[in-house]
Amino acid sequence: MNAASLKRTALATALLLASSPLFAQSTTGSIFGTVAEGQGTTVSVANDSGFSREIQVEGRGRYSIANLPLGTYTVTIKRQGQVVDTRGNIGITVGAGTEVSFAGPNVETLDAVAVTGTRMAGIDVASTDTRTVITSQELDILPLGRTAEAIALLAPGVVNNSGSFIGTGGNGGSLPSFGGSAASENAYYLNGFNTTIPTATWAA
Repeated sequence: MNAASLKRTALATALLLASSPLFAQSTTGSIFGTVAEGQGTTVSVANDSGFSREIQVEGRGRYSIANLPLGTYTVTIKRQGQVVDTRGNIGITVGAGTEVSFAGPNVETLDAVAVTGTRMAGIDVASTDTRTVITSQELDILPLGRTAEAIALLAPGVVNNSGSFIGTGGNGGSLPSFGGSAASENAYYLNGFNTTIPTATWAA
């Protein structure tokens, strides 16, 4: 490729990137639920890396802790400073909530049974955001190449591009196309940090 063609390629890539809309990237999840006798009760969460957070339970027994880094959590209920119940090995999903509810004390004789539930969020028809979450546990058992492109191909609507763009990581593989968009419009985030290479590699 001569110098003039290379300049035109760089300019076209820059224009595509400039015209592409930007969407917020979520790298956290949340834990929510209900607790019997919520007044004066606290809920604390702690993950394997030492991160922890504690909040008061609402009067109706509900709680919600958002913006939690990904990881495996232990959820602890305290009343007047004393631990009354604990749930461990709670995994959270990026951009979603995980329910962890605590029932009251064991009851041997019941006069009635009350069934309660939480209202599910409605389908968002105002946003074009689509996502597929692949956990580290799934990656351990799936027969995949250890590249972002191989993982991306698991999502619906993702295919290899026509061959004009190839990876720069030494594998020489074709970059994926999302929903019919050009590979030059892709963006790559690692722990919320944009690691996208602004220049694309063209196949010879």
